[in-house]
Amino acid sequence: MSPIFHHKEAKRWFSIFFIGMLFGWFFFLLTYGLIYERQVERIKQQDEQLNALKKDLAIWRDEIEQKNAAYEKHLYLQHIEIKVEKADNLDSLTIHSIKEKMKEQLRPLLKKEISQIASNKEFIFQSIEKSVIELDDETYEVQVVHLYLFTTLELHVIIKKIV
Repeated sequence: MSPIFHHKEAKRWFSIFFIGMLFGWFFFLLTYGLIYERQVERIKQQDEQLNALKKDLAIWRDEIEQKNAAYEKHLYLQHIEIKVEKADNLDSLTIHSIKEKMKEQLRPLLKKEISQIASNKEFIFQSIEKSVIELDDETYEVQVVHLYLFTTLELHVIIKKIV
């Protein structure tokens, strides 16, 4: 042993230092343990909340899917849009007049259930394509290119002038 350890004051100082280190270490373990325990409890609470929210979300999704399925059965046609993809050298007034006449032909479909309209879309194609529209002593023929149906009936047509 070195001669410094033979002095009483050195021994006292080292023992106090060692005891202080032990108290510091125990204090650290105590505070760390308390903090860690709080964090574990917090994580458990958040996990329980998350599981409860997931169950609630699943219930909401099921209800919404059921309601959407019920509403889809009872959707009604609300708007009719006609878009002209091609017109043989026609002015905008003539195109507008032809579109309005076509809307008048399709107006009885408004406020009908979409499922009924979808089952009769071939009839819609034929009725529009077989009809001849007369404006200002001229006749026009309409061909349906596309038909999109949801709450809006969207028709894409080609207008041809019959000579």
